[in-house]
Amino acid sequence: MNNNLKNILYIGVNSSTTFIQRTIKEIKKHKDFNYYILVDDYNHLNIISDDIRYIKKISSLKDFLSSGTFFNFIKILLSINSLIKLKKAFQSMEYSSSIDKIKIIFKNLNLFCIDIQIVHFQWFNHYKDYDWYININKIKTIGNVRGSMLTVAPFKNQKDFISNQNIFNKLDRIHFVSASIKEYAFLNYDMDENRSFVHYNGIDTDFFKPKINVESKKITLTMNGGFEWRKNFSFAFYIIKQLISINRDKEIFIIVIGYGEDIWKLNFFIERLMLSKNIKLLGRLNEDQVLEELQKTDIFISTSHAEGLSNSVMEAASVGIPCVVLNCEGMDELIINGETGFIINTNEITTFLDKLNQLINNLELRLKMGHQARLHILEKFKISDQIHELLTSYKTISSK
Repeated sequence: MNNNLKNILYIGVNSSTTFIQRTIKEIKKHKDFNYYILVDDYNHLNIISDDIRYIKKISSLKDFLSSGTFFNFIKILLSINSLIKLKKAFQSMEYSSSIDKIKIIFKNLNLFCIDIQIVHFQWFNHYKDYDWYININKIKTIGNVRGSMLTVAPFKNQKDFISNQNIFNKLDRIHFVSASIKEYAFLNYDMDENRSFVHYNGIDTDFFKPKINVESKKITLTMNGGFEWRKNFSFAFYIIKQLISINRDKEIFIIVIGYGEDIWKLNFFIERLMLSKNIKLLGRLNEDQVLEELQKTDIFISTSHAEGLSNSVMEAASVGIPCVVLNCEGMDELIINGETGFIINTNEITTFLDKLNQLINNLELRLKMGHQARLHILEKFKISDQIHELLTSYKTISSK
């Protein structure tokens, strides 16, 4: 291990990013380094632990006086080196007004009190908010490229394409969550192979595991994702409407796990298609609740237009559920088409319906595919294996 590498800082961890928190929970078991998380609020995370240290942003004067930041501020004033860094930070910020610079320094004052060697941005585009901090401290950086920020965001704002390229040019290492996302980046951006690597999020297969269910006439399909346009729930609902009509002898129910501002749209489609007796929106669930629902599931569906690596599909496969999904980034890494599930091209509506119908009417096939799905996850996506690779990456980057 490089003796100079002691402290690693994570930026971009929040309460809604379960897959990121899962990684942090696992990595803290390894005592190689000190792990820090930059947070807005201590209470919004569920990974509070003696093995994780927190650097809190300052949001108010009360915050400044009550969180120990005041004493850190005194230490900064008494340190010539820290005062020099404050001056350099002020000078290096690309903001239009001095007031903005002062606000940013005040908010991140606690960063000046810890000697960080690596910053791991959980969303690579957060780099632009901390380039001043990186530059004055000569910190090594890793940026995670997760999906929609790369594939979708530039269509909403063309400036994002230029911003993404600038950040890619500055990061020391670029972490892609799937080989598909890496391939997309290399086709659309000027990328450096030597600074790029693929590392999967991974999953706790001891937690997300199958449960033997009593055979039932009831067929449960499950979906899990944010209620937004790219998850394409309306497509799934139209398919399900047809599925029910051709399987009148079966009880087919659909569980939808998730939350988001588009919930009214989902309710509209459910009502318009007269599916209120078949579809149930459960809202946002914690991991224990998600597992409970998955263990009652016969088939998992994903109709997303864009992903980086679908954590919900990974969870379902780990529980031993065959998945029927639309083809987007990362799906062919999670699913072996025809063996652990089915991957359907976006325009093949009839094929999607046929594959679902095939699984609904063939219990033996469901069980066989589900078994193979779990074996594939065990081989490729165990979180303990992924964390080992990530720690190796930290040591590699710190030695350069």
